[in-house]
Amino acid sequence: MTIHRDTLEGELLAKLQRDVLSDAAIDDVLEGLEREIQKRFAALAGEMDEMRKRKGSLETEIRNLARAIASGPEDGRIRSVKVAQ
Repeated sequence: MTIHRDTLEGELLAKLQRDVLSDAAIDDVLEGLEREIQKRFAALAGEMDEMRKRKGSLETEIRNLARAIASGPEDGRIRSVKVAQ
């Protein structure tokens, strides 16, 4: 039994279109994509929280240093900063 090449290609293409381009297959791909995007956004949200905390700590440190500098050179806080450096 032989099958003409054009017939075989046509049947294969039709099967691929039915299987790969079916609504169910497309829905599966889109759902997987949505899950992956949500997972990555959650990871980014966690990183953003950490960055906000770090920013807050740095801002507090800057305010404390500015107050110490404004208090003058005799302020003990400046001496402790110099020793820490």
